[in-house]
Amino acid sequence: LWLDLPLEFVWRSVLIFGAVPSAAVIFVRSKMEETEMYKESHSEQSVALSTHFREALGHIRQYWRPLVGTTMTWLLLDVTFYGTGSFKHRVSASLDPGGSEGSPRDEVWKEAVFATLCSCMAIPGYLLSIAFIDRLGRYTVQLWGFVAMA
Repeated sequence: LWLDLPLEFVWRSVLIFGAVPSAAVIFVRSKMEETEMYKESHSEQSVALSTHFREALGHIRQYWRPLVGTTMTWLLLDVTFYGTGSFKHRVSASLDPGGSEGSPRDEVWKEAVFATLCSCMAIPGYLLSIAFIDRLGRYTVQLWGFVAMA
């Protein structure tokens, strides 16, 4: 944005630069040799899909309560986290209702600053969870993290 490039060029170049590390990891991983443990586990007689399915259902029946609890808490996290990201423009507009409309470049800059502030607001929570996870336990840290987000 400081270079006064067209916004169409800016978002495309940011997208490309964001894809380069992922593409590099995929390329390097495809060239790596598999570990001995992986080769040994796949050299044995392959098991039928129905056997895998039966074993998976057995695990689900045994651990269904923690699985449902974990999936629901992650669902709530995703709804709040991605919901904030999706409606960030409306949230920032409601915080500055009398804000003057500027050029598209100014709007992009304001949105980028607001997104940075939203991300920085989460840093204390991350640091506190790292500091207290062994003392309080994972369940308690997760519970109070969701309470704080609510």
